[in-house]
Amino acid sequence: MALDGFLSPSPPPTAARLAPAIDLGSRLLGIDLVDLPDAGCPAPIGTLGFAETAVAFVMPGSPASRAQLEHLSRAGSLVAVVDGASRDEAEKLVAGLGDDVLAVPDPDGQIAGRLGVSYWPTTVSVNQLGVVTRHQVGLDPRARSRERST
Repeated sequence: MALDGFLSPSPPPTAARLAPAIDLGSRLLGIDLVDLPDAGCPAPIGTLGFAETAVAFVMPGSPASRAQLEHLSRAGSLVAVVDGASRDEAEKLVAGLGDDVLAVPDPDGQIAGRLGVSYWPTTVSVNQLGVVTRHQVGLDPRARSRERST
């Protein structure tokens, strides 16, 4: 009774997607990082010359994002799209992860926004044709122990 004046009904449920608008088997790009100002990516994802490229959408200052990048960097080619970051911030986040890691600053969230990414980290794997072969929202469970230890 004491809370009756403070409670209100919740809005009706919606069919809005909680996951990004990225589906397995779809072509990720569509988005050509070369076309974005100051993106710093030398070629469209999927044509970087690797059999599989992981694209990690991360945030600077996030232990989960750093743990995800460390985990993914051991597996091969990695593009880190760093939301809200300048070139220097993006480079700092991937420092020490190896030569196969490309930092792409996304200072205004253009890249993540076009793909509907709203959770960080989000990881998408694409093959040489730019087709999405894997999609994960959140920190990979294998990287969790690293996040806790940092």
